[in-house]
Amino acid sequence: MPRSLLSALAVYLLSVAGVLPHAQAASERTFAVVPQQAPTRLATHGQPLLDALSDRTGIRFHFVTAPNIPEFERRVLEGKYDYVYMNAILYQVAHEKPGYRILVRRKPDLHSVLVVRRDGPRKLEALRNSIIAFPAPHAFGATLLNRAKLKRLHIDYRVAFLGTHESVYRAVAQGQFIAGGGVQRSFTVLPDAVRDQLRILYRSGGAPSHAIAANPSIQQDERRRVQTALLDLPKDPTGRKLLSDLDIDGFRPNSVSDTRHLRALGVRRRDRVSRMEFHVIPRLNATDTARQMQPLATYFKQRLEIDVSLHTYPTMSAFERAVYSEKRPALVNANPLQAINLARKGYSIIAQQVPVMSPEGMRSIILVREDSSLQALSDLRGKRIAFGGSATAFFASMVPHVLLRRAGLQGKYEDVSRPGPVSDVVARLRRGEIDAAGTGTMALHSESLKRRYAVDRMRVIARSEPMPGLAWLVSPAVSPAVRTEIRHVLLGYNRKAPGHSALTAGGIAGLRAASRKDYAVVERYVRELNER
Repeated sequence: MPRSLLSALAVYLLSVAGVLPHAQAASERTFAVVPQQAPTRLATHGQPLLDALSDRTGIRFHFVTAPNIPEFERRVLEGKYDYVYMNAILYQVAHEKPGYRILVRRKPDLHSVLVVRRDGPRKLEALRNSIIAFPAPHAFGATLLNRAKLKRLHIDYRVAFLGTHESVYRAVAQGQFIAGGGVQRSFTVLPDAVRDQLRILYRSGGAPSHAIAANPSIQQDERRRVQTALLDLPKDPTGRKLLSDLDIDGFRPNSVSDTRHLRALGVRRRDRVSRMEFHVIPRLNATDTARQMQPLATYFKQRLEIDVSLHTYPTMSAFERAVYSEKRPALVNANPLQAINLARKGYSIIAQQVPVMSPEGMRSIILVREDSSLQALSDLRGKRIAFGGSATAFFASMVPHVLLRRAGLQGKYEDVSRPGPVSDVVARLRRGEIDAAGTGTMALHSESLKRRYAVDRMRVIARSEPMPGLAWLVSPAVSPAVRTEIRHVLLGYNRKAPGHSALTAGGIAGLRAASRKDYAVVERYVRELNER
């Protein structure tokens, strides 16, 4: 990873206790840098730069940061910092509101690169319909500049975000992706063993690099003083040493051509959400649901760099009240009927769950205890049957009701269902409170249910045909670009991903792509259930 002013200051700032608001006096100012992980050895370079700027301006600078990038951007756009080091795209927005004024840009200009293996494609058009790796959604050079170029060429592709430039380069070298985005500087400092396996397929022209800008409340004479100090750093040995330690050539004044250049490149700061709600159907109790899904929520937070808030529910009705009224950016794990209802409200179905031991799809089942004398659906006449979740639980209630109707048992058994997680019916069957239970095949393969309720001592007496599993949807408040990123992260959450074992233990083998048309079978069951 190349050394930079950004990374060095970030490391230094992360060691400072607390975050300062606007400085209290004119002789004290905050200097904000985006939080980014970097090598520890760069931390020592932050203090000398702080001292140099203080000596040359008479202003005491307090370096500050935020806990994450979305929070940093929010604070910048709310005008909370006196001076800010930010990328060119964020500056464009911050200049319009709250009105930050640029002092200098970092030298040299930025060059993005798209790399492939030595034996890889020779033309950008060969990347069409492939998966291209990038470090992060917001990376100006490595991601936004390269994606703008591909957009101008009308090249469709899918994306993978790997976190760092080096991760991208190594993944391409290993053949995991056909191409990856980076910048010239990070490619140049790669270890020879990695760089020698790669070739630059595309290198952009120079683009404006990071900016240092002042809050609109800062008076012009102070802005000029700070600008002069930054521009003069390379003019003496001490300043040159500070910049050299940070791999900075120096700074230059901004020019009108920078803005024109960015517009010509077609690069825009994408409308990214800073927070996403994550609603999960209560197939298990709230504690088990959180244990199963929290690793995925954390994975989303790390890969998309947005805050993800996991919501679990004690009952199906509570879950449905929440998701049907949700107006915020949200990811929802729902049953097929709920997915159809949400799709009618503008949600997009992006993936479906694949059950363990049932790759062909999810089935509804009716269970009895292994020691029960009940052998077939016809034996359930007059028996106590409970259905999981609520009346709208597709696999655990609606489809089992249809199976019983097809067997001629409508109204000829005692429905003893009650509100609660889908898994409650398995517990009740184990305790002997009911004679049979309606649920889905995931109950047979959930490790937690096996341990707790001895599911392997239960017997299936009826099952449906395989159907699409639980759906994953995003709300209308999520932009198409972010929706694509979420879909890719979901589909890439495989056995190698941290925390995936929690899903497997819950009976989920993985996720695969899906759309609304995959759930057409749901409406057929609904129509059959509603027939008089």
